[in-house]
Amino acid sequence: MTKFILLLSSILLFTSCNVSDDSISKELIESQWKLTSVYLSPGFGDVIFSDVDSDKVLTFRANNIITSTNAVCSGNNSSNSNQGTYDAVAGTISAEGCTANYTIENDVLQVNYQCIEQCSERYTRID
Repeated sequence: MTKFILLLSSILLFTSCNVSDDSISKELIESQWKLTSVYLSPGFGDVIFSDVDSDKVLTFRANNIITSTNAVCSGNNSSNSNQGTYDAVAGTISAEGCTANYTIENDVLQVNYQCIEQCSERYTRID
């Protein structure tokens, strides 16, 4: 009988505490993010993130729309589109001429997309 109660308790514990990954992802991303550093490649040697003083801000809205004060993606293979959509579960951004992936770690948003080489930008939350 004790084993049955223990088994039943375990099943209830694991099934009742199910939190949607979608809601966690949306809560993490819905905000405004200011560009603070970019991934630079001098064409040889090490590739590094360098701090930038930029007015670029990405805004992730609840309706899966992303807007930017500048182009969502910069670089040779991108358009100057300052609006697109995002998928919080997949961690992707789509704008005219740009498909990007993003991650959030330690309250830093990193957006990665293809330009001549790999382009990456890091943002910090501002609201």
